[in-house]
Amino acid sequence: MPKRAAWIGLGIASALACASSPPVKQSLAFRQLIAIAQLDDESARRAAEDALVDVLVTQPAAVRGLQAVASYTLFSPRELDDAAALRAQLEAAGFDGAVVLRLVSGEKRACCGSERIVRIEASIYAVSRETPLWSGTSGTLGPDDARERVEDLAYAVVAELARLPLR
Repeated sequence: MPKRAAWIGLGIASALACASSPPVKQSLAFRQLIAIAQLDDESARRAAEDALVDVLVTQPAAVRGLQAVASYTLFSPRELDDAAALRAQLEAAGFDGAVVLRLVSGEKRACCGSERIVRIEASIYAVSRETPLWSGTSGTLGPDDARERVEDLAYAVVAELARLPLR
């Protein structure tokens, strides 16, 4: 990873480490996760989900037999809008966990020309629960190297997955 990316990753990981984690009262064993990027732009959604899946399946979590699938391979953007129906479909398909990326804010800064500045929230869910097991928000991200920055966020998610109680 280039030196610049390492600093960006460190900043994102630091921001995510400060996020609160709700207490987990049961032992969880994620075997099959779905990666969901709640983005309006379909190409950005696909790129973010692919980056997230790439990191999830190549990191130590994969040693535990974790499989990850991008949601766009199974669901249209419209199907992601109905949480109850989506949860039922995921359970029926054997998914037990979900990692959700969501755009928290996006703005254009006058000082930066037309550069768009964004913040992304990452959440880890057990499919059977409505509330996240963990959630964190990235630092401010610019549009350059979006895939690399989503990958950095995904590394922080993998680190948190490793801390969740697993059977």
